[in-house]
Amino acid sequence: MRDREIVVVGAGFAGVWAAAGAVRTAAELGREEDVTVTVVAPGEDMVIRPRLYEDDPSRMRVALDRVLGPIGVRRVRAEITGVDVDAHRVTGRDHDGNPVELAYDKLVLATGSTLVSPQLPGGEHLFDVDTIEPADALHQHIAQLSQDPQRPGAFTAVVVGGAASPAWRSPPSCPAACEQWPASTRCGWSCWIAPTSWAAPWATDRAQRSRPHWRPRAWRSGWAPGWSR
Repeated sequence: MRDREIVVVGAGFAGVWAAAGAVRTAAELGREEDVTVTVVAPGEDMVIRPRLYEDDPSRMRVALDRVLGPIGVRRVRAEITGVDVDAHRVTGRDHDGNPVELAYDKLVLATGSTLVSPQLPGGEHLFDVDTIEPADALHQHIAQLSQDPQRPGAFTAVVVGGAASPAWRSPPSCPAACEQWPASTRCGWSCWIAPTSWAAPWATDRAQRSRPHWRPRAWRSGWAPGWSR
């Protein structure tokens, strides 16, 4: 019996877990020698995306080979640009621009999502925590605010989205940045939450009962937000 080829496109949590699950299931059925699992992704790391709102987001990554290698999953560094469902093949380009073609018996598409930044006036001042690069840009921006602490609006932020990651982006970064600020300006954040829906009442309950404005009283290790009207 020929080997069964399972190709997973994407190396986030969904892709890595799918690959690990396929290997585990094959082992439970005693078929691990008959199944080849391949993960295809353009990068070499699994980004811990749910934690990109935390301080120093550049460290929120794990080498894919460290995760996939020990369980026998093959990794191909490439970007998939086409799927031929009739021929059971995926095509794309590797890191050097060379064509890549992989055959599969089972295909898992776990490519995730990509943020589309709105083209609005003032859009150059927008930050996001969708991937490591923009999350790190926000981290660096917060850190350099201490260079001009008296600038109007320097410590005012508008957060669009009421879920955990956007709502809590500023607090974990505050302790690191506060160490660089004069004592008179420390923890003087004024943060406005503009939720896109009320789907996260646990995050905006107080905001709903008063107004979508909260101000941290003080940040400690582990941060504990204090609400004020």
